[in-house]
Amino acid sequence: MGWYDGDWTYRAKITSQNGKVTGTQSNFPVYVSLAEFGTGHGIWSNVDSAGADIRITQSDGETLVPREIVAIDTTAKTGEVHFEANSLSSSSDTDFYVYYGNGSATEPSASDANGKYNVWDANFMGVYHLEEAAESVVSSTSQQVNEYDPSASTATSVTGILDGGKALDFNGSTNTIIFQTGVDTYLSPTSALQFELWFNADAKGSDVLLYCRGDSTTKGYGFWFWNSNLRAQIGSSGWSNLTYALSSISLNTDYHIVGNWDGSTYRLYVNGSQVDSGAYSGSQTYSSSQMTIGTRASGDDFDGHIDELRIHDTARSASWIATQYNNQSDPATFWVIGAEEEDTPAGATFIPKMQII
Repeated sequence: MGWYDGDWTYRAKITSQNGKVTGTQSNFPVYVSLAEFGTGHGIWSNVDSAGADIRITQSDGETLVPREIVAIDTTAKTGEVHFEANSLSSSSDTDFYVYYGNGSATEPSASDANGKYNVWDANFMGVYHLEEAAESVVSSTSQQVNEYDPSASTATSVTGILDGGKALDFNGSTNTIIFQTGVDTYLSPTSALQFELWFNADAKGSDVLLYCRGDSTTKGYGFWFWNSNLRAQIGSSGWSNLTYALSSISLNTDYHIVGNWDGSTYRLYVNGSQVDSGAYSGSQTYSSSQMTIGTRASGDDFDGHIDELRIHDTARSASWIATQYNNQSDPATFWVIGAEEEDTPAGATFIPKMQII
């Protein structure tokens, strides 16, 4: 087993569990909660406080993969990391290595081959971890469709639904986040589309979670609470609505929802499972130039938390969506975290260190 680089003193093996991978995936963005390393793991003594020295490799221990450090707190011993897994097997466990312990390492540029932009393949148009303040929300993709109006975008930063990071809390009356520049170019796919987010509702009214380039009744796409249902809506000359009963949604509970359109069939997924579908074809068209999170108009304001919004210009497979949900909803069962290993001098590759908790 090789060692990535002698300037990195430590590493730990992390292993995905094949029972959590629904169909083998390639070039798949995975999430790691650093809290799963445990408070006694050596990473907390040896990693850079900003995570700048974290590098991740494939199973050979040498080939780097792109990674994004969304958050890390070496005092609280938590963090949110995403990386592109070259392959995740559904028939056998898959190993990766997390390297750290290089005090001279710097954070890769976003566009670096192993930087954050390359965690997300070319079909990701926007990835919003919502780690920032509402007026400063930015995408982790190279398209950089970011928050547009700091004077109007408001929400409160709170503990994230994805462990280790943050989410935004909307108050049900005055909070929203507005996007405009680049929305028409990058967030308006015409032949296939996927949009998704996590939410945790404090109330269930006539609320808009996500609204992109709509004209109230006929065009755009988004998620709403309306007429006793969660609706995933898409339309060019009238809404096509997929529904999931609000009676099945509990308050103060995390849910992951996905709207998925492949050009002919439109599907709604809740917590990794398809719950509704319908026919929808033709070229998708749009109206306004904005996308908003948390509201559409006065009186349609969402009350609760929203986290991890992603928009794609393709429809991912059912196995992709299920694997993503398994990874994000329960990283503790998705990964097995290995003990710290240390590189050694005189040509030896490494020796494992005992982990004492």
